[in-house]
Amino acid sequence: AGAALLLVALKPQILPLVLLVMLLQKEFKALAIFGGLMLALSVLAMIFLGPGWPLQYLSLLIGVASWGDTAAIDPAIMHNWRGFATNLFGSESALVTPLYLFLTVASIGIVVWALWRAGLVSGWAKQPTELYPRPQNRDLLWALVGIVALLISPHLNPHDLTLLIFPAWILGTYAASGAAGRTLSRAWVVILWAGYAILPLSFAVQGLGNSSNGDNTSIVVVPSVLLMAGAAALLVWQLALRWDGGRVPAPYAESV
Repeated sequence: AGAALLLVALKPQILPLVLLVMLLQKEFKALAIFGGLMLALSVLAMIFLGPGWPLQYLSLLIGVASWGDTAAIDPAIMHNWRGFATNLFGSESALVTPLYLFLTVASIGIVVWALWRAGLVSGWAKQPTELYPRPQNRDLLWALVGIVALLISPHLNPHDLTLLIFPAWILGTYAASGAAGRTLSRAWVVILWAGYAILPLSFAVQGLGNSSNGDNTSIVVVPSVLLMAGAAALLVWQLALRWDGGRVPAPYAESV
């Protein structure tokens, strides 16, 4: 797990929420291995990039977070809370940053609450018993983290949505197996197919109502972000509420 985090670090804007969740779960060994490997690779890179490259890279990341439309970086095309706020109020509005920060903090808070409610935070959960065994739905937690990490990212180009393959794979498994119950499984099927349908339908609508500049990004971004937020909300409900804090799901309670 510690070595695999190096792959997450290739997208550093995705890393903070992942590290926070692992810290709350007291995965100290994995975090220590990750930190040691990152340090070793950073020192190795200094041979080629010079000793000051970490500060230069950090400066670049901070700068990118505040860049506006520079053709290569345009907040309006980002399928996250930043792009959502930009499309609602316009890139020049003073409301964009406060709304983005509010939604980001709220999203992180909901993830932490879901962890606690599902009994997946080490040291906070009740001791498992025969009636209430150790939670087995940890995969749902990481599906939630995968979606929310994209929503709160300060920088997310459209190609970064390929990262949704990871949570979609988990949700597709639940949908296909029916383990979450018939109604919820059908809901996941609808959400997954809607994810495929949004982009071509949005482009079709965009073409029919072609504006003077032909680039109404809100038609594409807003539905996409709302679908991701809806999937995250349903995950929170499935993980933290419907499953009674990570205990045995309702369909299998009698067998216990």
